[in-house]
Amino acid sequence: EKQQHGKEFLFYALAILVLLTGMFKAFYSRYFNTIFRVYFNTSLRQNQLTDLLIQAKLPSLIFNILFFITGGIYSWLILSYYHWTKEGLGFMFIPIAFLALAFIYIGKYCVIKFLGWISGTSEAADSYIFIVFLINKIIGILLIPFIILLAFSPKSWQGSIILMSLSMLGLLFLSRYLRSYDLIKQKLVIGRLHFLLYIIAIEILPILIITKTMINMLI
Repeated sequence: EKQQHGKEFLFYALAILVLLTGMFKAFYSRYFNTIFRVYFNTSLRQNQLTDLLIQAKLPSLIFNILFFITGGIYSWLILSYYHWTKEGLGFMFIPIAFLALAFIYIGKYCVIKFLGWISGTSEAADSYIFIVFLINKIIGILLIPFIILLAFSPKSWQGSIILMSLSMLGLLFLSRYLRSYDLIKQKLVIGRLHFLLYIIAIEILPILIITKTMINMLI
């Protein structure tokens, strides 16, 4: 029997992903456009744009799931490029990465909501959660071209594509923390050092621990 080693599965998976993204944009075009308008607006405290995103529960859930899917595929492509996945695991890593991302952000959501409730700062906690998931939605959309390039570009291009994609992610995560701090300090008396300690304890360490655990299990 002929052994096939093509990328047919990946091609159809990405075709479905692009089709679904296009459908989401068509059905929720106002929400899709508002995501970027709110991000590029320097005043996130404002007006009806933010209220529109907060009230649209179903589109928010859909674009959060899109982030988890694209994040899972992107993680698999990165690990496959560096040969960090266990041989024979193949595409099974994608749902594992999807579930890991979902676990991280659902856990983060619950922890921040609980801390906001117990400390009486629910409004600041909700503002921070809004910014986190707003930028996650943007990441989920912007990762799609990089995923397509990583999947089908020549091997010699992939290192540069990974570098560009990681640079984009770094800038978006940095903007997330800067915008979060600017917004939260208007509602809470919080210093830069305390905010930095929070970022390390709640944002960075859990991700590093989960990533290390997954790598030990899968390599």
